[in-house]
Amino acid sequence: MELRSVQLERQASEVQLEVLRNQIEPHFLFNTLATVRRLQQVQPEQGSRLLAHFIAYLRSTQPSGRCDGNTLGQEIELTRSYLGVVSLRMMGRLQVSIEVADDLLGHAFPPLTIATLVENAVKHGVAPAPLGGAIAVSVRRVGVSLEAVVVDTGVGFSGSSGTGIGLANIRARLQTLYGTAGSLALQSNQPSGVRASMRDPILLQESAA
Repeated sequence: MELRSVQLERQASEVQLEVLRNQIEPHFLFNTLATVRRLQQVQPEQGSRLLAHFIAYLRSTQPSGRCDGNTLGQEIELTRSYLGVVSLRMMGRLQVSIEVADDLLGHAFPPLTIATLVENAVKHGVAPAPLGGAIAVSVRRVGVSLEAVVVDTGVGFSGSSGTGIGLANIRARLQTLYGTAGSLALQSNQPSGVRASMRDPILLQESAA
């Protein structure tokens, strides 16, 4: 009975992961290909840079087909590649910083979680802002957990902020994987934007193994 419960939880987590993947990829892929085509005609050097970031993004998505076996390093690589593409597409309207200690990169980490928070910050925060803005990604150890934080300086909360399908699926996956020990919280960032913080008790599981 316990084995059956674990199998069902795993299947639910895999379904949630696939929903997240489908939510990020379609419009991002098509819009990026359209931008590459346009830049190759008018700014070939920029087009080549965008294509290089895009290839890195596609490559970094390949190891994330399963819920287990993914590391924080892979998630950061995916996030970095994604932001590299978006930065070029936004033509200087997006500033990016990523801060993660090297000794954390090998820890297990649920795939497409930070990437989804970043995609949400771009789509609903920075992109709608007339002057663009900045996105800062950081991951640190807090006690026996990893805390991943995505802060943007975009337009801030709207009526639907925090209720999108991507955020809902992150919360559902954290609940499935970690129960009440996993969490996702959103709050206003000062002077503008949103701060999303996610905690995973991964280090607790590893230390107890």
